[in-house]
Amino acid sequence: DLGMVEHIDPSLLTPDLPETTALLAVREFCEGADEPSFALLVEALSGNASLDLVLSAQRYGDDVGFDAESALTELQSALSRLDLTRRRKELGDLVRTGLKSKEALISFQEKNLTYKRLQGALPSP
Repeated sequence: DLGMVEHIDPSLLTPDLPETTALLAVREFCEGADEPSFALLVEALSGNASLDLVLSAQRYGDDVGFDAESALTELQSALSRLDLTRRRKELGDLVRTGLKSKEALISFQEKNLTYKRLQGALPSP
């Protein structure tokens, strides 16, 4: 389901990975296409270095037997992991810059609580 790529926040991706480049190429194609399809995507990526990776990912999905629901579950899981990574980095940045004020400490505690809940370490309220 090519429409799922619209839910991906590019700022959460590691910019220097070939997977990121391929994913962003797919996202860009889908944003510009009226009716995106895999065949049109392959045609649009002709000559693009990301094409081989996209084709490999498609083959992998076929080999594993992903249906639309399985692919959606996999994407949601990946997006959750990206969000947790971003939040962990944000917490690390707060600690590195120092929690010198009461406001900074409160902000850290709130963000850490949310992170722990998303991580599954604490129950939701």
